[in-house]
Amino acid sequence: MNIAFDKSKFSKKAGSYLIGPANALEDLTLQAKAQEYKRRISALMSPLEATRIEEKIPNLDGYAVSRKVDGEFCLLFFDGKDVISVNPGGTVRVGLPAFSELAKHLKDAKIKTASFAAELFFKTDKRERVHDVIRLARNPKRAEDLKKLSIALFDIISIGDEEPRESPLVFAKLTEIVKKGNLVRVVDHKITGSRKEIEQIYRDWVESEGSEGLVVRNEQVGWYKIKPVHTIDCVVLGFSDSPNDRAGLLHDLLVGLVRDDGSLQTMAKIGGGFADEDRVELLKKLKKMVVPSDYIEVSSAHVAYEMVKPEIVVEMRFLDLINEKGRGGPINRMVLSYDNGEYSAVRRMPFVSIISPQFKRIRDDKSVNKDEVSVKQVVDLVPVEEIKKKVADLDLPKSEIIKREVFVKEVGVKQMIRKLLIWKTNKAVTGEYPAYIVYYTDFSTGRKEPLSTELMPANTKNEAEAKFGDLRKKVVLTGWEQVR
Repeated sequence: MNIAFDKSKFSKKAGSYLIGPANALEDLTLQAKAQEYKRRISALMSPLEATRIEEKIPNLDGYAVSRKVDGEFCLLFFDGKDVISVNPGGTVRVGLPAFSELAKHLKDAKIKTASFAAELFFKTDKRERVHDVIRLARNPKRAEDLKKLSIALFDIISIGDEEPRESPLVFAKLTEIVKKGNLVRVVDHKITGSRKEIEQIYRDWVESEGSEGLVVRNEQVGWYKIKPVHTIDCVVLGFSDSPNDRAGLLHDLLVGLVRDDGSLQTMAKIGGGFADEDRVELLKKLKKMVVPSDYIEVSSAHVAYEMVKPEIVVEMRFLDLINEKGRGGPINRMVLSYDNGEYSAVRRMPFVSIISPQFKRIRDDKSVNKDEVSVKQVVDLVPVEEIKKKVADLDLPKSEIIKREVFVKEVGVKQMIRKLLIWKTNKAVTGEYPAYIVYYTDFSTGRKEPLSTELMPANTKNEAEAKFGDLRKKVVLTGWEQVR
């Protein structure tokens, strides 16, 4: 296993701790492995309310029930000497004390190479929070602080050439490797075939001890994430009518929250939890509140929402919040302004996806303001980038041209110019722009339309350069002279 990296691209933080980008690794597949693992587990994982354990989980042997840890997900790679972590977003961490401890466990177990799925978490007597991990991991003040960052192992990707999959065997092997650790541990877990025992574990670990939730794994039926149900008070921004034989009934609501600068952050679409009486009455009320909007969003029924005055507050219940995509990177949602009775799109900003949103009730006792329907309700549960920034004042980074070639050709009095370039947008973090653009222009004085252009997006520099090269072979033929 190759975990070597270009040290010049890493930042030294404290002690031996370094942070760098995944593209500084010699093995560029390591980030892809982290992304693919997270994508695969997300597809396997079903959110479940604790009250539905008896209904949804079959009676089978071999459930591995583990305590959910609120930390930063990562894959850990061991090459026989050192351990590094790579997360799906492309952050590589090197030199944490917990990594040295894990490397010692692996060497003691005579393991040559291995990779694991884990949570990097903040070691505390209280419930760990991912906010604390991010704060400390980004900017530790001293080396001693790094001993507060611990590792909770919960899956084996590989040990040598072996790739164990059955969860009870995975936990048995992890426990064999980490017999007793200080900064490294195996997540708390129990093996059972009883739904009643799963319910009891939930009561003990989550309700009594305040853990974030449970993960229940069985390779035959999939994985379940069991967490407490949360509620948020949000403002209704728009609605859609039901089609066909349910016409006259509300189909769903577009809801949002108020940011600190007073702008409206779109958040979720609520289609469930309504009684038919709710659907009738809400639809009548909302149709009287329709206002113009230069922003259009489409419902799950492929119908554009009608936007309404931001005056009605509803309580939404949900199972979980997710603040990044399966392959890493922020989940961007539109921020709107509401002025002079009309909505305008401002820009997309990092926010969250809501798992299983359901209507609970109208909150007539609440008003639409940054205190009662605040984005803080979300931030109290998961961290969100740039949530406190004033959206209208944010400047996008400037693009930069990283490659440019110009070719000319003259045929009689006609002059032809072909130009190829690559520019780096520096705006990929917004989710609205690709990371790179390959741009081609073809100008000829003899054509009916003298100028033609072509744009090709690319996610990486390597992809952009490959597209540039292919295009160059296609358009730069005999007779063309490079002038730049």
